[in-house]
Amino acid sequence: MWLDPAIFRPQLTEMLDRRAAGSHDNFFDKEKTVQWLQGTEGILSITGRSGYGKTVLAASVVEKVSQNLQPSHFIGYAFCLKLSVAAILRSLIWQIVQNRNVTTNQKALILEFYREHSTAGSHSVLPDNHEPLVFRELYTQILQPYGHVTLVLDSIDRSDSPQLLERHILSVRDSLLGSSRNLKILFTGLEAPQVPQKLREASNVLILMPEDVKVCAEKFFNQSFQNLEPRMNDIEEDEVRMRSLRNADGGWHSILNDLAKEYLLLGRHNEAEVLEQKVLEFVKERFHTESQPVLESRRLIAVLKARQGQRSKAEDLQRQLLETSTRMNGLEHEFTRVLMNDLSLTLSTEDGDSTKTKEAIALQEQLVETGERLQLPNEGAYGLLTHMNNLACSYAYSGQPDKAETTMRRALARATEQWGEDNESTVDYKGNLGNFLAKQEKWAEAEVLEVGVMETRKRTLGVNHPKTLSSMASVAWAFQQQGRYQEAKELETQVLEHRTRLLGALHPETLLVTGHLAWTLFKLGEYVEAARYARIVQDSRIPTSSG
Repeated sequence: MWLDPAIFRPQLTEMLDRRAAGSHDNFFDKEKTVQWLQGTEGILSITGRSGYGKTVLAASVVEKVSQNLQPSHFIGYAFCLKLSVAAILRSLIWQIVQNRNVTTNQKALILEFYREHSTAGSHSVLPDNHEPLVFRELYTQILQPYGHVTLVLDSIDRSDSPQLLERHILSVRDSLLGSSRNLKILFTGLEAPQVPQKLREASNVLILMPEDVKVCAEKFFNQSFQNLEPRMNDIEEDEVRMRSLRNADGGWHSILNDLAKEYLLLGRHNEAEVLEQKVLEFVKERFHTESQPVLESRRLIAVLKARQGQRSKAEDLQRQLLETSTRMNGLEHEFTRVLMNDLSLTLSTEDGDSTKTKEAIALQEQLVETGERLQLPNEGAYGLLTHMNNLACSYAYSGQPDKAETTMRRALARATEQWGEDNESTVDYKGNLGNFLAKQEKWAEAEVLEVGVMETRKRTLGVNHPKTLSSMASVAWAFQQQGRYQEAKELETQVLEHRTRLLGALHPETLLVTGHLAWTLFKLGEYVEAARYARIVQDSRIPTSSG
């Protein structure tokens, strides 16, 4: 089939099967959601951190809109993660072709478009390098039978080219509105600054908060185990029970853990621990103390302790768990390796005990060696590249810069070989090496790497993306340290402008670059401006009176 579309229906079904009944009632009751659902046009943007259930929520929106679907209505859905714009648009066209109300004329228009615009020998009906205007007439014609069009686009910011996709979406909007069609668009993405700017400005933004996720997670948690409970009486083997638990829960453990980490980021430590203790109490009632569900829950409690700064308690618990898992599963078991990684991170701190840092290095060296020998995947939170990055940091903390640099270069070479130069993960590792070389005052190579990272991120992510701004700040810092104050000033001024607009003047990251700019201006002899920026930073540290 020359359309070669990505098929999303199985994923939609899976998401809806995993969802607990009523888990999104609070979302559908929100004023912005009600206005979007009841209206005939408009763009609604749902943003929130990873793990907040945006994909399941998008599937719920498709289901809700589909319940009252009339013959004159069309709803299209796409999960944009890592897909090219061409693949997304091909899929939307395929959904029109598969619609029961599709006409022969619509099919003929699509085939004619393919013959006119596809390149010789290409199977792509929508090449990525086509400008949106090329498709405006096609959209207008093939959507002509529908008076109401709804598009739901999940993870829009994680497509291969968010900016190009943005232009296509806005082109669809312009073409349909110009032809008296009603169009509603809902898209999801990570935090608002990462969504393309023009699309964000054209939409009504609804940000998911931890409280929203807590409602969903608790309903998900309770329903999952209510469904599982009748089966538990007939199950004898603990390993089988554990497997049934995993299959029935559909990921509740990950959701609750993500929510707990969000509470930690907000300083709500008690709520985070209560959430994890709830999981632990449940599994301890149903499994013996050394069963995998109990060990996994205790492991998450230990991680929470470490992130709360209770390193001694975390270390004691992690050592107990590591000893138990090594005895039960062996050193090369996945869970044992996860525990080794946890303990190594607890032991390895920049200003920590040198003896503990040496132990952390030994654990991380073992993880890297095991990963290379077993040919473990590079990617993931416990992938080989993560272990190599952790090891490099520990080498740096322990005063072994040569080993740190060598390990970072190995990680970068692996990432480049697997994903290519412009892949986001490769660029991250390149930035890590550039930052490290700058701290070692190896300015020439550091500048080449850091400027390369900055330019790549400007091109692929856009100048407003947090990672792009961090890259610009890193290059500015390197210029400042070399006495290249005018160049530093230009970049710092740009970063300050963007961060102030996106985050606010008193956000910690904004204040950091404000302080750097103040110092740069002082070095340039611009004392009045330097004092003004320094005062902003100083005033932000003065506690306000509660009276």
